Amino acid sequence: MIPSLPVQHRVQIDKFTSDGVTDVFKLTHQTIQTQSVMVDGVHKKMGIVGMHFFFQGYEALINESASTVIFASPPPNTRMLNNIEVVYIYDPARPTPIRSSVPSTALPGQVTNMTYPTGRMTPTPKTAPAQKAIGREVAGWQESDYLDYTDFENAMKADEPVSYALCQWLMRQSRGHVVDPFTDSQWEEWYTYALEHCPRFAQEQPKRR
Repeated sequence: MIPSLPVQHRVQIDKFTSDGVTDVFKLTHQTIQTQSVMVDGVHKKMGIVGMHFFFQGYEALINESASTVIFASPPPNTRMLNNIEVVYIYDPARPTPIRSSVPSTALPGQVTNMTYPTGRMTPTPKTAPAQKAIGREVAGWQESDYLDYTDFENAMKADEPVSYALCQWLMRQSRGHVVDPFTDSQWEEWYTYALEHCPRFAQEQPKRR
């Protein structure tokens, strides 16, 4: 009688090409442990959605339930193919996630698979949808917008600095209408906080009388 084999996982390498605009990329499989995220050969500080936040200095977050990698700001367009590389472990027994409309440049032949015996691993608990932070769905928002909203809100609660990328994100948000993510007063409050907690952003803004 053949003894039972230990649980086998596989290592996946997904590669993408940055366009300078896209900040969310769809992974081929549902990751159970991400090994590294690199852009142009440089390792990025990586965290997990729901456990880590951009305002803490993380440059890339892995959404394990949605099988996406989200960057704090879009990786620059260096005109190099496959300049983004994500290495992660997945379980072949899990079904492949349904493809969404999230833009991705991963093409057949751009990925590498290897058998990787890891033994039993405890998956990271899945987090609630990011839009719960704002309490509703906002038309036109992607997953990264909800995460930016959460990061900014958490920074304000902790009275911590906000990144320049978050300040730019705030400036792109509409306000004042029922369907908008911000009321006029809320946006003004966040804008004032950004001026006081991001020196680079404050220097670029016109002086108020």
